[in-house]
This record gives sequence, structure tokens and C-alpha cells, in this order.
Amino acid sequence: MYKFFVIFLLAAIHYPKAESAAVSLNNVEEARVLNQFFRMGFQEEEYGYVVEGVKPVSVRNFYSLDAFPVSSVMEISENEFMKSLLVQAAASIWNKFFSSQKNFVLKIVSSNPSNPVIGQTELRFVNITKLREVIEENIALFRYVLGPDLSVEKIVNTIVYSDENLLDILKQDLVLMGIVLGFGSYNSLVGGRIDQIIACAFLKDCPPFLPKSRVLQKNTFVDENFSLEESYGSYYLAFAGGEKGKPFRKDRPTFHFESSFLDAREEFLFLRSLEAPIPTPLKKLPAFIFSAFAGDKSNEGFFDLLKQTQKKVKLLNEKPDFLIQILKKIVRENVTIDVDIGSVSQGPSREDILSLEQWKAVLSVVARRFEGKCQERFALAFCNRSKPLAKPKWIGISKQVLNGLQLALKNFSKASDYFELLHQSVLEQGAVCELAPKGLYCKTTLEGSGEKVEGMPVLRVDYTVENLDGKIIFADYDAWIPLSKAIPSFVHGMQGMRVGEKREIFIHPSLGYGFLTTLSPCDALIMKVHLLEVEKSTCLQNLPSLDPLDLNWIEDLEIYNEFKETLEQRPEMVGAFYREVLSKISDVKKEALVESMRKKFCLPYFSKVPLEQMH
Repeated sequence: MYKFFVIFLLAAIHYPKAESAAVSLNNVEEARVLNQFFRMGFQEEEYGYVVEGVKPVSVRNFYSLDAFPVSSVMEISENEFMKSLLVQAAASIWNKFFSSQKNFVLKIVSSNPSNPVIGQTELRFVNITKLREVIEENIALFRYVLGPDLSVEKIVNTIVYSDENLLDILKQDLVLMGIVLGFGSYNSLVGGRIDQIIACAFLKDCPPFLPKSRVLQKNTFVDENFSLEESYGSYYLAFAGGEKGKPFRKDRPTFHFESSFLDAREEFLFLRSLEAPIPTPLKKLPAFIFSAFAGDKSNEGFFDLLKQTQKKVKLLNEKPDFLIQILKKIVRENVTIDVDIGSVSQGPSREDILSLEQWKAVLSVVARRFEGKCQERFALAFCNRSKPLAKPKWIGISKQVLNGLQLALKNFSKASDYFELLHQSVLEQGAVCELAPKGLYCKTTLEGSGEKVEGMPVLRVDYTVENLDGKIIFADYDAWIPLSKAIPSFVHGMQGMRVGEKREIFIHPSLGYGFLTTLSPCDALIMKVHLLEVEKSTCLQNLPSLDPLDLNWIEDLEIYNEFKETLEQRPEMVGAFYREVLSKISDVKKEALVESMRKKFCLPYFSKVPLEQMH
């Protein structure tokens, strides 16, 4: 996956333009927060490249504090959660000391401005001078996408100060995103195009046209990566299981395939073949995360610049007065830290980042994510230490994903039974024509006498698409369909049909849209087609092969049970996670939170565990 997507942070801040002023830090806790925050930014993110003027913007997405970070390793989850806490503290300190300086900006955008603690957030760390430079170099492209009358300064100010997410500011254009993130114009054009093709997988499918997920399809998605973004399988099942509209955005720009390619998959594979190897040092921390492509001679010089910058950042990270050095680079004014430098490196306390009421609000929102007895199980796990839970395989699976899998299983079983009957009817009666055993059948319901379909012409048709329950899924009247853009089963089902003929085509889900679709997953389709015209000027082409999708895993009850077991363990896992996170705050605050949860869910007091055992 190419790294052109936004990464985010917490708490909304307004930055007035004003002259920089001298800064003096005399609070050890504030200094510790800033030190750890910038250590994180320079080591794990690309802040060093931003400060050194190589990269215009670094962006990062941080979890909302009410969202359990998805990981099978508790330490990783806790680490991500603590980063969100750290950002909460760093945001207010930045606003206190640095909101008036104008060289670099930390712009924080929250998905929940009224309560930033409970909401996903985006952090933009911006080198304003470098941002202005890359926009000036590519102003024609920025104006083409964002508006012809926009000045460089207007675009810069919008990116720096707008309360919109960066990708929304750039109108979802992944090429502009790559330029703003410092990947270079050529790499951004090629990489952005790849991401645009992948993004098309999240548009609605319209039978009989090729599935939008075709670029992403593999023989199977049942592997260790099923729950990861790179596979997308769980997104489709979640959509089918109840999260309607969430993964499939309506605001994506219209996408046109290049005419020199047969389809999006062919273009995608060609662009992927241009991928150039990134020098090994740049893959190590502090890494510069991007994709480079052959065809641009400037990449070699760019790699050299990045490696030189990486060495500078590493040396900076090793300095005992790291925080002072960084603040001087950012503020470019007199900076003093009136606390012991050695104590600054110890890291901040978790104690004062959130108030007791804020913690209660976070836990209440988390509890509401569960229903009925599951809320009580969450609260019990939070209030009481228990033996460690076994780590489930499918940590990222949601209730919607399980519902989607149940629907896929139901549809697949119904389809398999139906096509078994069709196969038997061919053997016994010959009522339908078998084009692929137990996969594709057709039946003529009205004879035609006009021109015959041969090869891959463009057809004018009336048609409806139904499922096995007789529900109309899609229909069109007097439509032109290029067979080169249709699913192979429809192409084969139309062969030999004559103008005026009406035909029913029966398509098993393995030769249809499978489960990677916005249609009901693993639904069999019955396409009722009336052929009106064959475009004579179209050339004959070889028919596409009928390669079935591997959907047998849908009937694997072991996978279903693993999904179900994961969901059953979720309340205890989340409760234990928040208990561990809060084990490092004061006993008084912990006790107040435990008592609050006990009263809220009427938990028995005899199960209460001494506070010292929460450490």
C-alpha cells in the first residue's frame, strides 16, 4: 500500500499570525512532555525531515482515547494509546508557548471538536517555507485541482490553518497529497495514480460490469492479513453486516482509465512494475516513508539528500540537550529551559494529562460500545484482575464483520444448492444450457432472429439482475454495454444470442462478484436480458477465461468460530486494556474510577481487588 493516506492527532488549536518571541520553559513536567513528543516525532515520524527542509508536511493519525487500539500484543496497544495521551498534553503546551511563531506549525484537527478527548485527530507538522516552495513549483497542478484563481499564499494558509483534514483540503487528490508530503512530483503522479485505482475498489458495483474490487482480488483473503487494511476483506463483510456506507464514500472523484490499457487492472500492474527500490538506510528509523518509481532521474539525487538528512537527524537524536536544539530550530529565537536536563529525559507522568471527569467520560463511551451483559463483563474486567486471556487470531474483527460472514455463508450455501439442482436438471431434462458445471447456465425464454453475438461487441440491451429470492438488485433500460467491461460469466452467457432474443443467465457467486463487493456477499445472480442491437463496427476479441473465485473458505466453520470467539472475548480484552493503562496513575484516581464503574453497573463489592494489585 502506498503511503499517500493521511495519519492524524488530538485537540483543535487556532494559530494566529504574529511575531516570534523568546521562550522559557521552567516547568519540568511540560519540558518532559515536549521532549518525549518530539523524540517520538523525530524517531518514529518524519519531523526531522520537516525541520531540515526536505519534507513540507508530516501527518499522523492518533487513536481516540475511547477506541481500543487494534493489536494482538497488549504492549503495542498500550504504546499507541499512550501516544494519544502524550499528544493531548503536547497540544496544550504548544499552544501555550509556540502559537505565535511562524516558521513551523503544529495544526491539530479533531473529529470531535466539542470533546477532543473522544475523537480521532490529525496532526500536521508543517515547514511553511518548504510548503510554499513545493506549491510554487507545482502551482498549475494545484490550481487545476483546487481552483484556477487560487494564489500560492492562499493554498499555503489553507493547509496550515484550516480546520479540515489535509486530504479534504486537497479534494481527495492523492497526487497533491504526495507532493505536499514531499515525495516529489513524478513519484506523486505515479503513486497517486496507483492509489486512485485502488480507491475505485470502494465504489458500488453495477452488474454486469466488472467488480470495482477486481484490482484487489486474490485467490483468497483468508490469511494473516485478513484484518489489515492491505487486504480490505473485512471492510466488505463489515459493509454487508451493517456498516452501510461507511467504507464506500460517495465523494470520491470520477476516475477514468487510461485508453492505452485494457482496464484498471492492466494499468495497475504496469504502474506497479515501475516501482524502484528504496535504499535500505531509508527504511530504518528515522525512516522516510514513500514509494519511488523508475522513469525520473531526479530520484537518485533525492535519495542522496534523504540519506544525508537522515544522518543529521540521528546525530540530533543523540544530543543530551535534544529538546533545546529542536526548539531553537523550530522557534529560531532565544530558548531557555530552566529545569535539570537530566530530569527532562525521564518522560512525563500520566497523572495530570486527563482529569478524573475526562477519564469517566472515556470509560462511559467505551462501555456503550457493548450491549447488555457485555457492558458488565467489560466493567468487571476493568475493576478486577483476572488471568491473561488467550490472544485471538482475528483481533480486528467486529460484530458487523461476523454478521457479514454469516450473510455470505447463507448466500453461498443457497447458491450451491440451487446450482446443484441446475446441474441435475441438465443431466435429466436439458431445460437449461450448462456453460460451466455448477457455475454458469443460460436459458432462452424468447427466440430472436437478428444478428448474433460473437466475441466481444458492444450490445444494446434491456436487463434486470435478480437474486435467488427474486429481488431485483439492478436494472437498466435501453443500455449500451461493451462486453470488454463486463464480468466474464456475462460475456460467455451472451454468446450466440440473437437480436430480439430474451435470455436468462444464471451466475454462481464464484463466477460473479464473490464477497469483495457492495452487493450482498456471495449472492447468486439471475440476469434477464433482452438483446436489442449489436454494434456492427466492434471487432471480435478472444473471450475472457472463466476463472472462478476461491470461496470455499466461506463454509469453513473453524473461521466462523474464530470470529465469534474473538467477539466473545472483546469485552474482557478491552476492560483489561484500560485497567492496565490506568494502573500507572494515582491510587486516589484509580479508586474513584473503579468505584464509579461499580456503581454504574451495580457490580458486587466482594469481587473488589486491592488497588495495589492493579500495578
